[in-house]
Amino acid sequence: MLLRDPNSDYYSPDTRIMFITPPAIGDRMVEDVAKRNGYEPDRKNAVTKLYADAVKKVAKEHDLPVVDIWTAIEDLVRGSTSVDSPDCKTENNVAGFVESNTAEHDVPTEGASTSPFEGYEKYLLDGLHLSRSGNELLFRLIVSEIEKTWSSENTA
Repeated sequence: MLLRDPNSDYYSPDTRIMFITPPAIGDRMVEDVAKRNGYEPDRKNAVTKLYADAVKKVAKEHDLPVVDIWTAIEDLVRGSTSVDSPDCKTENNVAGFVESNTAEHDVPTEGASTSPFEGYEKYLLDGLHLSRSGNELLFRLIVSEIEKTWSSENTA
């Protein structure tokens, strides 16, 4: 990587790098927005998962931290508060997010979503872009990863 190679013009030993996966996509929401605006949907959650997996793979290859917002949203939408992926260390953060936001956001439980958008509307504005709740989740995951990964550097 250009920032980590001492021979690179861009070498920056103090720069900290964190990878963030793309968020999950609410396929039905994307289709609905596209239909209402007269165009064909051009995003699919299954394809976005491939990108999320690639981000996690590159982060692992370079031994860099990663925030897996794709899996976090998927788990919340499906009613799980733990992250199944061994590459993602956000299970406690997702559970904490659910606990602190349950009353306010009516987090769905597995199989309980009656929304035509399957619960994605809680985290995505239009099936693609994060809503306030989605941004709050991402913020919490990023802060937690920063504290976990770099907090020991600040204590001397």
